[in-house]
Amino acid sequence: GLPALLKALEWKTEVTEQHAILAARALSTIKVPAAERSKVTAKLAEALDRVSGNRGADRRMRMGFITALGKIGDPAGLPALTAAALRRSEEQPFPINEMAVKEIGRIADPSSVPALIEAIYVADPMNPRGRLNQVAPAALVRIGKPAFDPLLATLRGENERANVLAGELVDAHRKRNPNLFPTQEERDQAVRDEVVREAAHALGKLGMDEAFEPLMKLATDKDKDLGIRLGASVGLVSLPLLGSGQAEQVAELLQSLYPEQPKMQRPQLLSAMKNLHSGSVQKFLLEVAKTD
Repeated sequence: GLPALLKALEWKTEVTEQHAILAARALSTIKVPAAERSKVTAKLAEALDRVSGNRGADRRMRMGFITALGKIGDPAGLPALTAAALRRSEEQPFPINEMAVKEIGRIADPSSVPALIEAIYVADPMNPRGRLNQVAPAALVRIGKPAFDPLLATLRGENERANVLAGELVDAHRKRNPNLFPTQEERDQAVRDEVVREAAHALGKLGMDEAFEPLMKLATDKDKDLGIRLGASVGLVSLPLLGSGQAEQVAELLQSLYPEQPKMQRPQLLSAMKNLHSGSVQKFLLEVAKTD
């Protein structure tokens, strides 16, 4: 049946979109023979690239093609999935970006690491609060070790694309609220904070012991901005913390940072502390609970 399904992917506007949607659904369900995967992947990628509108049929086609590409699992489909994941357009609803990132994670090919790190800093053009900063780290976790060094480089500020996207995100928030980061210096610091916070979060989710030392070094560096130290500290909490005394080190660090944080940031630290299951943390939380 493959020839018929592939022919159905050659959709025509207002004529055969439903054929293409059903063909994609079938291709997601059947076991595509290994010898045919490259041909099927190329057809699906071509069909996805041709979708440019925001009609109901366009959304359903995108969803069908993206799901099929992920389930077939051929890395040759990654360029089309990456384009969908990173596209910022009013013509493409942002949930489509999320879906594409998840399917990239399903394929879990190391070549997609740079795009997934970029996706961490991508925001919905219609609403900058819409982010990929949960699904992208989850996809990186599926890839594992190959994501570690690129994330570490991003944490150090060496990922230019991440720096640019973080700047665009901060500027989008400033546009909505002109009182936010009013000076250039404050804006630039907010960008650095954003880059570090998200890279530290992703490193924590990756859960590798090697992340403890660089995150701890950043979190305890008194010369770094408070927001950067906070981001590194929260990233530490997600690590296994199997080393001798590491959990207590992190608990002491979070408690020392707490008084320095603005009130708006303190709940983030408290939320991080609860995951440490430390006796000292319990005592600290009780004190905070009793504080007016």
